[in-house]
Order: sequence, then structure tokens, then C-alpha cells
Amino acid sequence: RRGVSVNERDARVFSSAAAALCAPCASANFLAAQMGNKLATQAATPDANLADVGAGALQLEQRLGDGRFLKTLKCLNADGALVVKVFSKRDLNLSLAHYQELLHEVRVRLTINGAPNVAAFRWFRETPQAAFLVRQYFHANLLERLTTPPFLTVVEKRWLAFQLLQALQQCHELGVCHGDIKAENVMVTSWNWLFLTDLANFKPAALPQDDPADFSYFFDSSARRSCYLAPERFLDGASSSRDDLARFELLPSMDVFSAGCVLLELFVEGGPVFDLPALLRYRRGLPEELDAYVAKLAASLPADELPDARRLLCDMTARDARGRPKAAECLQRGRACALFPEAFFTFAYGFFSSLRLLDHDRQAELLCDNYELLLRELGPPAGKAPRPSSVASDGAAEAAAAHAAGYLRRVEESWRDEKGGGAASAA
Repeated sequence: RRGVSVNERDARVFSSAAAALCAPCASANFLAAQMGNKLATQAATPDANLADVGAGALQLEQRLGDGRFLKTLKCLNADGALVVKVFSKRDLNLSLAHYQELLHEVRVRLTINGAPNVAAFRWFRETPQAAFLVRQYFHANLLERLTTPPFLTVVEKRWLAFQLLQALQQCHELGVCHGDIKAENVMVTSWNWLFLTDLANFKPAALPQDDPADFSYFFDSSARRSCYLAPERFLDGASSSRDDLARFELLPSMDVFSAGCVLLELFVEGGPVFDLPALLRYRRGLPEELDAYVAKLAASLPADELPDARRLLCDMTARDARGRPKAAECLQRGRACALFPEAFFTFAYGFFSSLRLLDHDRQAELLCDNYELLLRELGPPAGKAPRPSSVASDGAAEAAAAHAAGYLRRVEESWRDEKGGGAASAA
């Protein structure tokens, strides 16, 4: 900002350096301070350091994001397409060893215990000039999927909302907080399996409300200007001293607020729920923007489910963190009010979770083998038409279902023929 010297600006960001890294759920203000203590312009060509990574040949294919804190690149190597996030150092003596330990601990917890809906960073590399975060590349995030034909039906939105809460529960049960949940960090595959990515518990847990530069530097990485951080993460001038920022920690309730904003955007498709000015007004007790957004749910959910679903989403985005339910409670309340069909819990989640690590041929084989089971478990009861809320009003969903059923039958017939032909040849 004008009138603020570089030294003063650096001092404020470095003020979070005293945070203890005692658990992945704790805010990594120390790391954020180290990685962000120079807010001057970073290296103009982050891809120039790719040759120094030393983890196989990384070939730059495309620049995906040009945030001030991290530059995002799409790269190729022997494993396929990868997303590489690059932090360019201003101080060549800067060590990010604590950052590496934090990410390693989070990845180990999520991998060993199993988190089907969370994609942690695969590895971290540090060189004298830069640091690299690498994860799997996905073709579309939730924001892109919402605007790409064929558009999501209501039942598909419910399925994605269910999986997002599953991802949140998986993280929180392992003591991991995400720290920056937004539609851009929710990835969706071509078969609607959801992954929560880009865990950001190394970013500041607390920000001064009277200085938007910190938010812009660490969190505003797109042109949408959305802000889904929990209101309590913004501290007023009297509480934003160096010690206050250092003591602040990420909590699961903060992730619940962010997830609630994403779910509202998913069901309403009305653009961001909050930008930074609107969120700060909400923090001061002015809920007009949120109330107007919630009112739009009436056009997206059936009348018999609307009151309970609206109450759940309002509780998730409550201004007071004490009023927000935990992720597991959100799932149970969604189950009780039929926002999430019972089949999601008893069959669909377990079945499709088993497909996520298989190649396409094996996935198709299992779908063909279990085609009748899928119809029986996920289709409407015998003699009963599908609920109006689960299909598109223009009949597009019925046509898509018929097309998919025909395609599966053709795949099954082709696979059976090939299998039979191969057996005959072997004989």
C-alpha cells in the first residue's frame, strides 16, 4: 500500500514467524512468513529453474496461474502431466526445511490412513533459487466443471457435495486442516470423482482486516476476487500484533465455513458467495449478501428438502465458529434431510471409490460386470419414476442416461466378443 515502506511491510508478514509447527492442523505462519517475507516482485521466469529440480526431466507445457505467492505450471515427465507450484526465492540463504517437514507429515498421514477424496502434494523440492510443490494434474476443477456442458444435474451436484464433505471429514479425522478451500482447489474427474487439492496449511492462519495486501498476496490467485476464508481469520488493528498473528492456528471450523461457501456456489451457480469487502461486512454483522445468496436455493432444491438443506448450509457459513457443525455432522444432517440419498452411503461411495485407482479398461470391465447391480442400487425403485429433483427439467438427463446405458451395453458386448475370440485363438 502507499505510505508503507518495504521494511514495515516485511516486518508485518514476518510477524507470523513464531507459530509452532506442532501438528499439521496448526497454522504454519512460520513457513508462510519465510516464504512470503519478501513481497517484492518474484522471478519473472519460474520455469527457468525446472532443470534444477532433479526429479526426472520436467518439460513445461503451459502456465496455469500467475499468483504473487506461487506460480503454477503444467509440466510433463515420465509420470504424465503434473502441476508444479513454484516459489522463487529472493534470499538465496533462505531454508524451507520446516516447510518440507510439514508437507511430508501431511502426505504421510493422508496416504497411510487412506483419503480417497484428497490429493496431497506428491513431493517437494528445494533449490538455492526456488522451491517446488508437485501434484497430479487434473483436467478440470469444480469452477470449470460448473460452466462446461453437459451441465451438472441436481443429483450430480449432490454427489459432488457429498464427496467434498467426505474429503473434509478425511482431513479433519487425521488432524489436517486445508486452509484455503475454494472451487478452484476442488478437482472433478470426467466420471465425477472429486479430489480436494492444494492443501494450504502453510499459509497464514490470520490476516489483518485493515490491510488487503496480505490477502491478495497469499490467497487471491484468480481474477474472480472470491474470498471464502472464515471471518475469524481476519483480525482488527488492536488484535493484529506480531504475537497475536503468531498464536493464531487453523481450526476445522474454518474449513467448514469455506466448504459451506463452495456448496452454496455449487447448488446456486451464482458466482462467488463473498469477495473480500463482502466478507468483511459479514464479519461486522451485515449478512445481506449471504442472505440473498441463500434465498436462491429455492430454485435449486425441492420444497420438501429446502428448509433442512438451507439450515445446514447456513450453519456451515455461520459467522460464529461455535455454531458450525463438524464435517461428519454435516454428512449425517444431509443424510437425514435427504439432501444426500441413502444410496450414496450404502453403495455408491464404496463402489466408485474402488474404481479410482484402476485403469480405464479395468474400470469399464467392472462397470459391465456390475451393470445390473448399478441399476438396482442407483436407479429408481421398480415401478417408480425418478424424482423430479434428480433430473434436468428439459429431459437432458434422461437422454444422457439412456445414451450411457446403451454405451455400456455396447462396451460389454465388445469386451465379451474380444475375450471370447482371444480364448478361441489360444485354444
